[in-house]
Amino acid sequence: IPAGARMVAYQMHERMDGTGYPRRRVGTTIHLLARVAAVADAFVALVAPRPHRRGMLPYHAMAKILKDTSAGKFDPTVVRHLLLTISLFPLGSFIELNNNRVGRVLRAGEKYDRPIIELWDRGEVDHPGAVVDLSHDADVQIVRPLVSLA
Repeated sequence: IPAGARMVAYQMHERMDGTGYPRRRVGTTIHLLARVAAVADAFVALVAPRPHRRGMLPYHAMAKILKDTSAGKFDPTVVRHLLLTISLFPLGSFIELNNNRVGRVLRAGEKYDRPIIELWDRGEVDHPGAVVDLSHDADVQIVRPLVSLA
């Protein structure tokens, strides 16, 4: 088993502030791949349903990870790269816009908070939506995440 894989398995539950396990390692004493795995594991755990709770909306999971990063739990550089990769509104997120339209995130855009979306008028989601890159339309703003488009 490669050394990096062993370190991920051993250290992925360590936290940057020393509150993790098994050794309560701090900061860069945690292997980089383990820091990456810790963030990915936390995100997946938050969005996945569990027997005792529903999965979070991806937006709320990302917000929780950002809050935990501010509290020193995760490597900010790793979280920044996750944010740039999946955006603040990850793939599949439903959103409400300031123009009273709704959308579904198709992919990350040029900016972490300006994804590429499929856009509909409310009540018209049964029809094909227009694809819009929000990073090219400054007038349209995301108001809030939605549980569904219904």
